[in-house]
Amino acid sequence: GGPVLPLVLESGWRAADGDPPDGVAGIDRLEFRPVDPMRDQAPRGRVCWYRVLVDLSPFVGQPLAFGAEAIRDVDEVFFDGVRIGGLGDFPPASDTAHFVSRLYPLPTDRVDGGGPRELVLRVFHGRRDGGVFRGAPVIGRLDLLARERSLHDQSLVLFLGTCLVVAVFLVLFAFHARGPADYLLFAGFAAAVGSYAMLGHSIWSEGAVPLSAVFRGGIVALSATAVFYCAAMLRFLGAGIPVGHRVALPAFGLLALAAPVVPGVESFVVPLRVFRW
Repeated sequence: GGPVLPLVLESGWRAADGDPPDGVAGIDRLEFRPVDPMRDQAPRGRVCWYRVLVDLSPFVGQPLAFGAEAIRDVDEVFFDGVRIGGLGDFPPASDTAHFVSRLYPLPTDRVDGGGPRELVLRVFHGRRDGGVFRGAPVIGRLDLLARERSLHDQSLVLFLGTCLVVAVFLVLFAFHARGPADYLLFAGFAAAVGSYAMLGHSIWSEGAVPLSAVFRGGIVALSATAVFYCAAMLRFLGAGIPVGHRVALPAFGLLALAAPVVPGVESFVVPLRVFRW
């Protein structure tokens, strides 16, 4: 019946407007008010501070992190008076701003059994009026939060990439003569992309299916995608297709047939990198 991870930080928050000249050391001079982190609205161009007490005593010894779905605009995060991360300036740097979520590891020397610690956020609302969090902020195990964010990243990249490739095929269909073979190629390509999405970027890897089987299935689906892609390019572009596509078609076909049975195919990553290229 005790607390479990991830620890959802949905209550106990306080907020204050303004920015003391000495930063986090001077926030006690601000007038804090109780807030709901999911409903609090802040005006554009305003600096706001948010603070909450967290007791991490039950989780001592685990690598922990503070995570939140994409905090709007610019943020800085402090834990027990120590800055643990943040974008800092406005506009945020493109190499540090993260679209999916923010993730800040907690300093292990500050996470002990000594009672509550204070988590503080400084948020600059630079674009428009609105709330701070898109989802409930949490404290959880660093590895699990990082893995969850990685899966979300992969899903977004896969979705956008699939949309782009399918769009190219739709354009080809619009400007070329269409016959039964064309539709079969398109259907096969769509099925291969869908299978790859299911095998490589879904809860399959979390279930009872062995990871080796999931990986081999992913190779089969990815190889089939390459086969249908190359075949469609040969069909639509004819003599203008690069020689590499003509060579890749039978090569990926053989790989798809061999992947389920060849020992050690999990380490055969070169064809996958070639296909991405």
